[in-house]
Amino acid sequence: MTKKCRFLSPMMMLLFLSCPALWAAPAAQPLHSGSPVYNERHAAMELRTILAAQTAFHAANNRYAASFDELTAPAANPPYLDGEWNAPRRGYVFKITPKENAPDVFDAVAEPWKPGATGIRRFFIDQSGVIRSEEGKAAGAESPPLAEIDYKEPSGTYSPPESSPGFLRGALWRLAGYQPPGVWAVVCLRTIVGAEVAYHAMSGRYAQCFEEMTEATPAFLDRDNKRYTWPVVEGCRFTFMPVADPKVMFIVIAEPEDPKTAGTRWLLTDASGVIRWSDTADIGPDSPPIGESRP
Repeated sequence: MTKKCRFLSPMMMLLFLSCPALWAAPAAQPLHSGSPVYNERHAAMELRTILAAQTAFHAANNRYAASFDELTAPAANPPYLDGEWNAPRRGYVFKITPKENAPDVFDAVAEPWKPGATGIRRFFIDQSGVIRSEEGKAAGAESPPLAEIDYKEPSGTYSPPESSPGFLRGALWRLAGYQPPGVWAVVCLRTIVGAEVAYHAMSGRYAQCFEEMTEATPAFLDRDNKRYTWPVVEGCRFTFMPVADPKVMFIVIAEPEDPKTAGTRWLLTDASGVIRWSDTADIGPDSPPIGESRP
């Protein structure tokens, strides 16, 4: 009986040779879609989104929502949250704890859908805006706070050759943890919203510049993070715009300076937590909101 010699197809060989993530031994867990580290990062970002939605809901109803159904209901016009939140989202399950006779209090948790496989850490947030985490047990109000963007970063970003076919480049990007241009601008704006909510809870007003949040003790935004170099992050410049009353409003605009990393769209967010976009510098409260992840 003869054994057939099997070879990789030319396309599989190209994929294998073009992406070091497939054949090199990684020094740390890769940050790609579906990995526990990636899911943990996304879970923390989603908690900031929930915080912004709850803040807007409280401003309109003098209480916090007791369920995701209240935040996503079409009756809100527009809803405070988009998408399905009663099902797992990128490996995590999110829950809001109902609070009876406590209109000014809320908390939400994010737990791995499949512990160890889709995520390791468990997260908690409440009206203070502080995200807390635990490993191996439920997170709560007494858990240690999560440091600003406390995530394991990949050792580097792999850029596939420009000559690669479009579908192959997309596969290589996802395997190597590549983020499309403009994604980090959205992430930064959500981070700013969460920091502003916490700042407002402590001081009774919204910060009107980065120094107010980075030089506070403790800092509401990390001032020593290599990636978050406010006010310019990943080729995008973030600017606070003047407002009439800092007690009720803040406005931040994201201006793309480097299209390769920041894309070409302008973004804006304010105390509502909604992120809006425009193809030009003509952006304001009436600009259309972005989708759930990016324009």
